[in-house]
Amino acid sequence: MRNLLRYPEPGDVIVVDCGTFDHFALASDTYCASGKPMLIGASQRTGTVKEEAWDTVVGNSRYKIVKAANRQSAEDTLQRAKSRIDSWSYNVVLRNCEHFVNWARNLAPESKQVLAAGTAGTIAGVATQLICESPKLWKTALGIGVGALIGIQLAKRT
Repeated sequence: MRNLLRYPEPGDVIVVDCGTFDHFALASDTYCASGKPMLIGASQRTGTVKEEAWDTVVGNSRYKIVKAANRQSAEDTLQRAKSRIDSWSYNVVLRNCEHFVNWARNLAPESKQVLAAGTAGTIAGVATQLICESPKLWKTALGIGVGALIGIQLAKRT
């Protein structure tokens, strides 16, 4: 991921590299005092959807701007996104930032990161059970955790 020398247009998706995972938000049609766009997104930090300053969301992290084809206009995407400010109940597995951005864009509210973590974690857990002579619960849990982290990393690269 690399930072670009320009800012996004309203409705663009911003993907922020948070290390272990990516955070997703939408560029708003309103701007901070610094001239940077506000971002609309769901986060565990706020527990809901908020429209926040660019620096609050991105900070010094690497990010990329995704201009994916929408099923609707940027205006409709932003209207949909703003309709959930303070009313979206954040859940890391079922209603996270990626789910929210996809929902606002009128796409299936899904998360590649959650799907990849669940799939890889399950495979690693089953593999642990099959490989270990005496599989203990902690070994299986460790296998699931490692698999989930690997799955998230793989999802970040797609």
